[in-house]
Amino acid sequence: MNRPESLEEVLEGYAVETPKGNDPEVLQEWIREYPEFADELMDFAATRSRIDHMPDPVLSPEDEGAARSRGAAAMKSVLGELADRESSRISDLIKTAEEKGLDRTVLAMKLDMSVTFLLKLNRRAIKAASIPQGLVEKISTELGVAAESVRTYFELPQRAAGSEFKASDRPESPDQEDFAKAVELDLHLSPGQKDSLLKLQKT
Repeated sequence: MNRPESLEEVLEGYAVETPKGNDPEVLQEWIREYPEFADELMDFAATRSRIDHMPDPVLSPEDEGAARSRGAAAMKSVLGELADRESSRISDLIKTAEEKGLDRTVLAMKLDMSVTFLLKLNRRAIKAASIPQGLVEKISTELGVAAESVRTYFELPQRAAGSEFKASDRPESPDQEDFAKAVELDLHLSPGQKDSLLKLQKT
């Protein structure tokens, strides 16, 4: 069986693995495996729990039909909200840029940084809290996405080398770097680029 990739596949996979209802240990395993969908998995589990514990009401055929209609509308609304979240989610800065017709070299040039620094950002090897909002907004402008989506991307766990493997098989990742330190230590950034990036901390 192929590894689930989309939100729908992940939620379906968790549901299939827990046919009798939520299992906290299994839920935590899925969250560790798919940290990018952690909020959606918890929302799904919470909604499922509420439904499982609802008493079965005695309804007339007319009331039952109305309840089903309301339930279908509510489910449609929830799925629509989840779909909107997924459509605005960034899974990879480089791939998102390529979808806009920008390769990594061009994107790095537009952001006034080296390709190596861009790749470090793409791997989320820099602490999200230390990344200036000014840089987040520059990236969002070039990619044509919301700044909130870029910030959320940086707040996800660091991507390790060999990220195609399961979480339990991945090699240990080095600690994330502070933004200023990463700028100072990047040998491929010119003095001017370093100065521009560090100035973003003041904006």
